[in-house]
Amino acid sequence: MDDRIGEYEPKIFPKSRKNISLILEQGKRKHVIHALIEVDVTEGRKMIRAIKEKTGKKISFTGWIVKCIAQTISEYPEFNTFRHGRNKMVTFRDVDVALPVERMIDGTPQPMVHIIRKANEKSVDEITEEIRAVQKNPFPVMHRFSAHHSHDLSDLPSGPSCG
Repeated sequence: MDDRIGEYEPKIFPKSRKNISLILEQGKRKHVIHALIEVDVTEGRKMIRAIKEKTGKKISFTGWIVKCIAQTISEYPEFNTFRHGRNKMVTFRDVDVALPVERMIDGTPQPMVHIIRKANEKSVDEITEEIRAVQKNPFPVMHRFSAHHSHDLSDLPSGPSCG
């Protein structure tokens, strides 16, 4: 130990945390919106309870939040736009929402990123079912995330519609 920095205990960086680090690295390449906001969810919670009382279905609060975000971004597509090159912008019609979901990896629960594809086209019930299905499905060891995978945007149209 070095008295200049205080006491510490070195540990091995676990394989499961390496996977999370890879996901975070990949996320840096994506267009994302980060926000710290306060929202009154009283009415949303009432709606979720009403659905449960009426149909018996338990709607996920997370699923409801995902639907609200996806619907809002669908209504304001400028939030789903990013710069491509120096003079072009690309606006996606589909709203994909990434969220952490706890999954079993080698018998240990770990947070993994799951992407709800086309969340703007799904109902709250469909989103809830997708989240729950992912939670129940163990993560296959042979298909782990690779940091070397990236998306090639060179095939995007470069005609007048991209301005």
